[in-house]
Amino acid sequence: MSNVDCEIFAQIVGVMGRTAGCTLVSVFQFDMHTLRSINIVLVCWATGR
Repeated sequence: MSNVDCEIFAQIVGVMGRTAGCTLVSVFQFDMHTLRSINIVLVCWATGR
């Protein structure tokens, strides 16, 4: 694997890890409101990039 491949792979893993973490957060908040939970995921993902 070249350096570029490793970097892309690391980015994909990072995004997946953040998505999993943010999904957990949104599940805990799910009793609030579905739209708000989706918002939390979007904000979390956007700020995590």
